[in-house]
Order: sequence, then structure tokens, then C-alpha cells
Amino acid sequence: MTDERRSRIRYGIVQNPGATEDEVRAMVGEPAVSNRTRDALKAMIADGEIVASKGVIGYSRIGLPVKGMQYYPTALATERTLLDFVVANPGCDEDMVNAYLAPQGGIPNWAETDIGSLESAGMIEVGESSASIGGTNAIRVVRTFSPTTKGVKASVGGVWE
Repeated sequence: MTDERRSRIRYGIVQNPGATEDEVRAMVGEPAVSNRTRDALKAMIADGEIVASKGVIGYSRIGLPVKGMQYYPTALATERTLLDFVVANPGCDEDMVNAYLAPQGGIPNWAETDIGSLESAGMIEVGESSASIGGTNAIRVVRTFSPTTKGVKASVGGVWE
């Protein structure tokens, strides 16, 4: 569960930068943050996937600020999240990637940087395909993403260069 726990936490923090411990707890489905989750967070910080910062996470009933830990993704976390998705969905197109990375809509501003970085590192291959434009005869060119052998090894083995 540790790798799955880390994947859940990583995806949740990428989706919600500045996540609090309560939000992390919800990401892994725990009633309280367990020692295993705390260990996973510490390991992710040590590996450079996330950074922790103490900040205001809310306010008490009388209006005093409540401080707590907040977790933010690094470029390594966003790249791993994207690579894990491409490995799990070989041949996916940019519409699928955008829906995964930003389920509420929009395109994350870091996605293009990560796509370029993964492609230049030889972790993914970028191709082109066509997609119809909703209910019309028109088509548009969309990028497709496939993992390379190196990308699969990095995603499955957790080895990152």
C-alpha cells in the first residue's frame, strides 16, 4: 500500500497544492493521519516530491488563525504524476491527460513543461492523432503520449534520473 499510498498522496497534492494534513488524510481514506501516512509524507519530502510549509490553515471560532502543515508538489511530483498516467494509459491523447490533471477543467500551466521534460528525457514519445470536434464533421490534431521502456521502468521501479 505504500506505493499506492504515495501515488494517492502525490496525485492529491498535485490537484490541491497547499493540502493540509486533514486533506491528506482524506486522500488515503483514513479517519486520522496514521504513522504510515506520516512516514510516506516524510519519504516524499526526503525524495524531493513535495515540500512542507507551516502556514495558516483556518481560523478558530473566535477568529484566531490556526496554523498547520501544508504540502506542495515539486516539479518532480508533477512529472511523476504525468508519467504514471501515461504508463497506465499508453496512447492516451492530450484531452485524456488534461481531464486527469485538471478534472474541474482548464489545463495546468505546468503540464506543457512536464511533457517537454519527459519527452527530452526519453521517458515518453509524443505523436499525433485526429479527433472529431463534438458532433461535427470537423477534426483536429491532438497529441498522443506513449511511454518508452525507460519511462515504464522509471514509473514502475520508482527510479528517477
